[in-house]
Amino acid sequence: MSVDRSNSEVKALAKFLNIKNFKQSIDKKSGVSQVKCNGQAVSGLASIAAFLDSSSKDSPLDRCTSGVHQAQIQQWLEYRVTVLDRCLSEKDVTTALKELNTFIQHRVYFVGNSLSLADLLIYFGLHSTFNQLTLQEKEGYLHLSRWFNNVQREANLSRYYPTLPFSMNYLYQGITGH
Repeated sequence: MSVDRSNSEVKALAKFLNIKNFKQSIDKKSGVSQVKCNGQAVSGLASIAAFLDSSSKDSPLDRCTSGVHQAQIQQWLEYRVTVLDRCLSEKDVTTALKELNTFIQHRVYFVGNSLSLADLLIYFGLHSTFNQLTLQEKEGYLHLSRWFNNVQREANLSRYYPTLPFSMNYLYQGITGH
């Protein structure tokens, strides 16, 4: 993932969580994003996201007090950084989209019953990919598209990322009009 993309995601997350007093920088040796907030410094997207969420006094995200939910959120943050951010080829992207589509098939959110940090970071990570997909390609990932559209609308993320269009009707090839 590019440094600019990481920086914009951290800024969007901080705004979403209503955190104003933080400083963002890039470690010159490693090129990794860093955030300083309330006298503490944290590096790396997953760690920064968890830190900002825990620092927010009025986070709209489900904090998932259960240890299992917290572990699941951490698992998805790691997935984001180790899988989604490292998709180098179209085949890698397709594999990840199929995997996520299957996982979300019978769920509304990745963890628990309401929007969590996992949903937000996966949304941020998929935005540019979904922006490049046609409506017909999005329909190939029906469950993931449903989830993506739900998250972008529920969380009012248009303040940070453009709202992407999704077809509410299936498109069928081979049907001719009169």
